[in-house]
Amino acid sequence: MKRLILMIVPALICGMVLTGCSDKAEGTSEDNILSGKWKLLLFTSFSTMEELVIPIDYTQKNIIYEFRANNVLTVSGAINNIDYRGHEIGKHSYEILPLPPSEPAGPCFVGHPIKINTETHFISFGWLCSGFYDGAAMFMSTQNGDLTLVRVD
Repeated sequence: MKRLILMIVPALICGMVLTGCSDKAEGTSEDNILSGKWKLLLFTSFSTMEELVIPIDYTQKNIIYEFRANNVLTVSGAINNIDYRGHEIGKHSYEILPLPPSEPAGPCFVGHPIKINTETHFISFGWLCSGFYDGAAMFMSTQNGDLTLVRVD
């Protein structure tokens, strides 16, 4: 039940964000909102055996994802001696992929597809309200779980 709720809440947030969006202004690129530095706050995985949400808190760590306009993602930070579940430290290539065609009976995707190296993720933007942060956030799905990042630059 918790897993279902945690899957529905980001979808609702994304839906609210998308319904308030207007068409892109001319001369802007898709990745303007993505470009810049993002701090990793949380990694959330789903345990399929118990169907429990297992969050890993990175709020006190300084793990930075920097998306550059030249399609280079640089991940930096000290990950020694911690349970780190994000992308490897170093440089990665990324590409914003086109949205899949919408089909009435097709799968429902939440977010926009992005390819980092050879792995496809879905990113969405929303608002994070918690005891340690209140503001805009980016949510990125991975094969191992979901990353929650906040803009720092």
